[in-house]
Amino acid sequence: MINTDTITNTTRQRTYTEISSIHTTSYYSTDLKHRLYITGGGPPRRQVTGPQHWYIAGGWLPGHLSVVRAGFLTMDKNSGASRAAWLDAISYSFRKCDHRFGDTVTLLNRQNSSVHPKMSNCTFFGSIAYSPCSYFCSVWVSFLMKLAIYLRVSCIIALISLTGFLWEFLEVRFDGTQEPVGNFEKDHICEKISVNNISEASVDKIVLIVVDAFRNEFFNSQPENFPFITSMMKQNCGLPYTAKVHMPTVTLPRIKTLISGSIPSYIDLLYNIGSTEYKFNKDNIIARLKAAGNNIVFYGDETWIRLFPKSFLRSDGTKSLIVGDFKEVDNNVTRWIDFEMANDDWSLMILHYLGLDHIGHSLGDKSPLIPVKLEEMDLIAKKIYKALNQKSNNFLIVVTADHGMSDGGSHGDASDFELYVPLLFLSPKLSAQNTSKVVRQVDLAPTLALLFKLPIPTTSVGFLLPGLIDQLMPTKNDICLAYLLNLCQLQTMRSCPLEKNVMPIQQVVAQ
Repeated sequence: MINTDTITNTTRQRTYTEISSIHTTSYYSTDLKHRLYITGGGPPRRQVTGPQHWYIAGGWLPGHLSVVRAGFLTMDKNSGASRAAWLDAISYSFRKCDHRFGDTVTLLNRQNSSVHPKMSNCTFFGSIAYSPCSYFCSVWVSFLMKLAIYLRVSCIIALISLTGFLWEFLEVRFDGTQEPVGNFEKDHICEKISVNNISEASVDKIVLIVVDAFRNEFFNSQPENFPFITSMMKQNCGLPYTAKVHMPTVTLPRIKTLISGSIPSYIDLLYNIGSTEYKFNKDNIIARLKAAGNNIVFYGDETWIRLFPKSFLRSDGTKSLIVGDFKEVDNNVTRWIDFEMANDDWSLMILHYLGLDHIGHSLGDKSPLIPVKLEEMDLIAKKIYKALNQKSNNFLIVVTADHGMSDGGSHGDASDFELYVPLLFLSPKLSAQNTSKVVRQVDLAPTLALLFKLPIPTTSVGFLLPGLIDQLMPTKNDICLAYLLNLCQLQTMRSCPLEKNVMPIQQVVAQ
């Protein structure tokens, strides 16, 4: 019997020739279950002289390896017969955690063997087992490493897929420079007309009041909160619509839609929470107005200032992320109204109120402060209307929202409360119509552009609002030109979602 004292520590030998006699590895289920048997390959067996080597073939994972049973296969030189001489009760634990695949363990002092004293000609035939600790540890480490590799590959694939998704699918890109397309022969009608053919601008001033998170249900089901606007509709001085917005229902992409008539991408969600300047470079009404020598003033959500830097004659931004502020954030906008009503150097005034949105985020859509805030917005519209009407009737007030408010007071999802917002027009030149027509938010930009006698933004996918155009355009010829310009602009968009009943240009002109 060989004592455990005769087994030395491991020698780090990466010499695979020393163990070339091991050809196959067999796994047997034993009473220990975690025992790993290493068996020799087929003949010819390699004759090993000198110290015998125990081949650690359990894997490269560190742990406590123990020899629990060992044996040598001896060969009779005369008869060629072989027999196994088992050396029982040999147990040695290699407690160093540095054994790796291919390392060898040297068994010395073989002369002490009481089973077979002459082992000069023998081939390895033994078994190696994991200790329970190293076994379970190695299983978990192996699992975690495989999981890490899987997750790494999955993340790479997901990143590539997400990049393509955001770049190709979510980004709606129209350059507005394509040739007209349609089921009609190519003509040059669109090349012969321009916005300059319209006799004059329909309005001198437009005031755009954006009430953040002003959902349509607040106006339709609670008219008592809007005594002035409701009375203007009854007096034939207003025109109500319901506008459907596109996802995502957050402020920054919705501002882009209001001003350009385009459909921004979901990646704008990242810019919506940013604090740095993010200039909007697509064609839009603000850029067109400024290029034509008109002035714009702005007060409210500072997101506008980030999108349109150096575009406003005068401006004052308010913080959109301080949701606990319901009153001061709106007072900082309203305080400028008297000043701007006394000035006549602007064509477009934009007011973006955040108080209603802050109430929804903090207290929910059932808060008793919401009716109070709605009445405040109604009073602001009244104040602006009366101030402008004292000077001229050639103005238009637009009251709308960037997005709605969910049933819980938030936004960003696709519920009807978030997707449908009021689109209200007030002007002495309008006649109220009992209509529940639903239009799209993208329809506002082309309509306002032509009312200002400006070219429609090239990336716009919106249609003109018939009721507004028909009532505000100076002449019938201007009305026809407006629709024709809108159609020509839409037909430059290869992917524009044109309605099936849109007539070719030749048929429009013929009528």
